[in-house]
Amino acid sequence: MKTEHYLIVSADDFGLVPSVTEGIIEGLSNGCITETNYIATSDYCVEAARLAKINQINHMGIHLNLEIGRSCYNGSKLPNEIMIVGTSEYYEWVEKEFFAQCEYLLNQGLILTHLTYHKNIIIDYKMADIIIKIAQFYDVPIRRVTDERLNTYLTNAGIKMPDKRISNVVGIDYSINYLYESLKISNGNNSSVVEVICHPGYLSEELSKVSSLDTSRLKELKLFTDLQTICMIRKEGYKLKNYSILGEK
Repeated sequence: MKTEHYLIVSADDFGLVPSVTEGIIEGLSNGCITETNYIATSDYCVEAARLAKINQINHMGIHLNLEIGRSCYNGSKLPNEIMIVGTSEYYEWVEKEFFAQCEYLLNQGLILTHLTYHKNIIIDYKMADIIIKIAQFYDVPIRRVTDERLNTYLTNAGIKMPDKRISNVVGIDYSINYLYESLKISNGNNSSVVEVICHPGYLSEELSKVSSLDTSRLKELKLFTDLQTICMIRKEGYKLKNYSILGEK
């Protein structure tokens, strides 16, 4: 039987700054972006949640992070420079912080659909154990991490995730050709559910202060709202879906 191929186009950093939030809403409304991921620690996250609901975006993932804005757990500035990374106390704090970020999203009247991560923060088995606990508690799937050994560990614990993740590597901007070649490889590997990770948005002074990704966000917004991109995805045999596809399978 022929494998069905599903594509989740997932926009990170919802709520980072207003221009990013506005760009993601545009991509969700008029492009091929199917998911977004909320930063609960940002100075702009409350307004972002309000705009989401106005635009009938009621479901989204949490973008777990340890370096933007202020802690949802105790209000301290992030990153936490008091905790010593790798200690038992550090992992206890991370678990409380990640749970608090999830609860913050829910308290904004949004529905939590999945877990994602800001940068590469799930790097060891103790962090993976925290993700397992959170995913099981909320009964949600997760984004694949970069370490395949940890992905095996997570799936062996019964955690659902896409079969493949695609992102643009450092120094290479997304283009329709880059996306096409990446989807070709995933298609050849019979990956059933593929997640494309993107960072669309409009430019602004606030963005330039908090993120090294600035002009590339506008390029990605244009790419993922381009009809040519949508046609290419469909021509390659992918059906656009959100994270709910992992619950259906």
